[in-house]
Amino acid sequence: MNPPIISPCRRICRIGDDHRCDGCGRTLGEVGAWLGLSDRARRVVMDRVADWVPRGDQPATTSIERPR
Repeated sequence: MNPPIISPCRRICRIGDDHRCDGCGRTLGEVGAWLGLSDRARRVVMDRVADWVPRGDQPATTSIERPR
């Protein structure tokens, strides 16, 4: 059995104007659903965000924030 796919979270949890996390590139819905996603669904998300480059140089936060 394969280990579960780990979250791509980079602890830069801010949602940008494009409704994606500045840190990992997931949508707010994907972030919220992560724990309940199947490995197949997680793999789809991971494939999409694999080349994501974190945005901004602000310090990491511990919660989802909307830009001001």
